[in-house]
Amino acid sequence: AVVSTQSTGEEEKREAARKRIEEKEVKSQQVLNKKKQRENELRLKRIEKEKRMRRAKMNKEEEERKKKEELEEKMKKKEALAAKEREMLAKKEEEKKMKEIKRQELAEKRRKEAEKARELK
Repeated sequence: AVVSTQSTGEEEKREAARKRIEEKEVKSQQVLNKKKQRENELRLKRIEKEKRMRRAKMNKEEEERKKKEELEEKMKKKEALAAKEREMLAKKEEEKKMKEIKRQELAEKRRKEAEKARELK
């Protein structure tokens, strides 16, 4: 009877030791899981941040491209307007020259007529 009590006591000790070891393993696994989870969360945050940064950079580049295009368009319009103004100015100058030539021709014609009239008298 004594032997069986001793073996039961040892079995209980072994069982208790086994449970403690299992609990330690479970705890260490939980710690490991938490660590992995935290690492994953950090990795996901980093990925999200990188995505945001890329998106922001792309948006900025798009804005700059649009501004550049608008500026180029503005410059083209300005240049077209300036060309039109130069053309109008050239046309007016040409008209002035033509009027001056006609005026001179008319003056010359009148002078000749006046001269003829004096010769006839």
